Amino acid sequence: YRFIPAPSAFSSSDSSCFCPTPVACAPEGMFNVTACQGDAPMLLSWPHFYRGDPDLVKQVEGLSPDKDKHEFGIDILPQLGVGLRAAIRLQINIFMEVDGVTTLGNTSNAFLPIVWFDDGIEELNDPETINLLKSAVVEPAKIQSILYPVLLVVGCILLVGSLIVLGIRLRNKQQSKREYAMQLESRRSKH
Repeated sequence: YRFIPAPSAFSSSDSSCFCPTPVACAPEGMFNVTACQGDAPMLLSWPHFYRGDPDLVKQVEGLSPDKDKHEFGIDILPQLGVGLRAAIRLQINIFMEVDGVTTLGNTSNAFLPIVWFDDGIEELNDPETINLLKSAVVEPAKIQSILYPVLLVVGCILLVGSLIVLGIRLRNKQQSKREYAMQLESRRSKH
């Protein structure tokens, strides 16, 4: 199974933390971490503003969001809850406000990517780990497929055996009652 954050991640609909005040509300697709960074105008997003407001991509030349290159995802083995592959991708952005800076007079306010990183593990290459995971998932399924019919047959045999023993005991008990009744009657008839 592949875990990927919901499309609403890094949006105002995901959490009120993204918009602490209407003035400090980040564009869709960004998470405002200014308060966590000593009031530095820093924001997190997916790389190349993937899943973000299309206007963000237009602000910076050379960006082209691509699901295969920029999506955050973790492949998980559901039987064990173990991550098999991970692509941890984030981008750190800064808000550049040009008001009052004369050398930037011909530009406009913009969210600029500072750095984006891609970390994780693309695939497991360690044969020992692969064998361990296979044995943890495949072997129990094999054992279950063998044990289920065997235990079912053993259970049926025990059930039938118990019914036979119960029937024999019940028949013996009834026979004993009849013999006792006959003995009593024969004693009465003698007296």
